[in-house]
Amino acid sequence: MHSRPDDERVFNQDSIQSCDFDYLSNVFGINRIAYNILSYIRQDMISKSQSKRHPSFSAVQDTLNSKRLSHVFRYIVMYYLGSEDD
Repeated sequence: MHSRPDDERVFNQDSIQSCDFDYLSNVFGINRIAYNILSYIRQDMISKSQSKRHPSFSAVQDTLNSKRLSHVFRYIVMYYLGSEDD
């Protein structure tokens, strides 16, 4: 069973063609940060949704792709600094 970052619709880490340890470490580190932010956004979407079905990570990415960049940055700020209610 592959992990979420290996999913070709999420980060597709399996397709990385490199033997450079530093490059791979950087890509995996960036993907881990992005995965944590996506998980935070997904949890926020779940808490605001009336649906009993949780969105997939691909659905979260598709939603973000349709939003303005400022909307995405707001989520990043909320992830690092806390919610807007704090």
